[in-house]
Amino acid sequence: RCLVSDTYVSHGSLHILRVPKGCVAKVTEDNVPKLLDEGYHCVESTNFQFAGTASRSDPVILHGTIAVVRVDRGKVALAWEDNQPLFLQEPGLYNFNSPTFKYVRHVSAAEKVIELGAKKIITVNSGEVAVSYERGELRILDPGQHEIDDASHTLEGFLSTQTQNVRLVSSEKGGDRDLLVCETRDLVKVGIRADVFYFIQQPDLAIRRVAQKKIKALVLKTSVAMITNTIRSKALNEIAESKPDAAASTEDLQQVLLRKLRGDFSDQYGIEIADLRIESFKIINDELASSISKQALTAAQTESQLANLAGQTEIATREQERLAAVRQIEAEAEAASLSTKTEAENSALVSAAEARAKAAQVDKETDAQAEAAATMERSKAEAEAIRLRGQAEAEAFQLRAAAEAKRAQLLAETPLGRQLSLLSVYADMAARSNEGVQKVVYSDMKSGNLGLLGLPSLQNLSRDLAMLEGVEPDGEQGEQGADDAEKLGTDGN
Repeated sequence: RCLVSDTYVSHGSLHILRVPKGCVAKVTEDNVPKLLDEGYHCVESTNFQFAGTASRSDPVILHGTIAVVRVDRGKVALAWEDNQPLFLQEPGLYNFNSPTFKYVRHVSAAEKVIELGAKKIITVNSGEVAVSYERGELRILDPGQHEIDDASHTLEGFLSTQTQNVRLVSSEKGGDRDLLVCETRDLVKVGIRADVFYFIQQPDLAIRRVAQKKIKALVLKTSVAMITNTIRSKALNEIAESKPDAAASTEDLQQVLLRKLRGDFSDQYGIEIADLRIESFKIINDELASSISKQALTAAQTESQLANLAGQTEIATREQERLAAVRQIEAEAEAASLSTKTEAENSALVSAAEARAKAAQVDKETDAQAEAAATMERSKAEAEAIRLRGQAEAEAFQLRAAAEAKRAQLLAETPLGRQLSLLSVYADMAARSNEGVQKVVYSDMKSGNLGLLGLPSLQNLSRDLAMLEGVEPDGEQGEQGADDAEKLGTDGN
């Protein structure tokens, strides 16, 4: 007897299954595994087995050789397939039906190391590196995700490259465990509260030189030794000064120690010392500390008095400087007033001189214009006089020429007139040729050696004179004389 609500009902070779919603039924028929979806299923088989139901939301459903793997976001499923590691990283539903498939587990995708067999997914965050070895060789993995599928490549661990600090403490038992106890040069024990800040700059060099787990111990021991040796080389008064520049002395000590630490660690181990902070000093001996405290109090009182005196001196100095500045301002104001007055007087004198110069210039220009006008009028009058004189001379010349022409015409009308005209021409010629002659020149008329005076030929002159001698009133003797003169001229030739 069974209920209708039962999931599985069988009777002989008849099998009825009711698979709830959101589930699957795991059954085997003829030795073959199967998964039945939701709903009613009626199977008639003599070799049928029901193995139960499974929710579809399960991460994995396994039934014989069947495997259904669900990978949600942020998860990674690990499995074996054909003896090879298999990583299912993408979200989704994966179905397998293989006898070589073997589900292992689900892991978070945020895990830094996901490993199955020889396959690894190593996630290195910023601020660190992964230390691994491949066939014995060191391999430093930088920040990021690295997939390794090599059995000889193993992960050793992670090494931080961020700044870390270590408190420097003494190895002695008892007392304040937070102090580094050192001895000064004068054998006084002092406690120093200090921290060293460092980071791994060259991980490869650091891991090759120092074991990963011993890096912090190396920094601590080396820093303690360095500070202890440095303090031992200084006296107490050089460290625990109570003067205002004590802080500067502490800073100098810090810088000296920091330089020494940096040089050793950076070159040898690839570790960079970022800073060394010394917070305080403490004298271990209470009596000595009390004595030094009293001395410091006395020194502080003295310094306070000195500071008060210095303040009073400063106030008096400032007052004198203020009075001097006031006097300086008054003197500068008086000088500025005097300068302004002088500039005004000079400006007035310059303006008056410029006005006088302009007036004189105007007078000169007026006189020059008047003189130019008078000169122009005189020039015009002279030009007019010259014109009139030339015109008169021209008219006189014309009248004289006309008279001479008339005279010549009248003379030419009579033989005597022609002879007189010819004689006049020779006389003018002789007179012009002797102009400027300051000596008497004698010449032989008959020899003809007259030089420049012999312009008219001697024969022509004799002929002309003969003609003049033969001139008579009735003209007869004149003609005879002319014939004789012509004959004489012919003989002379």
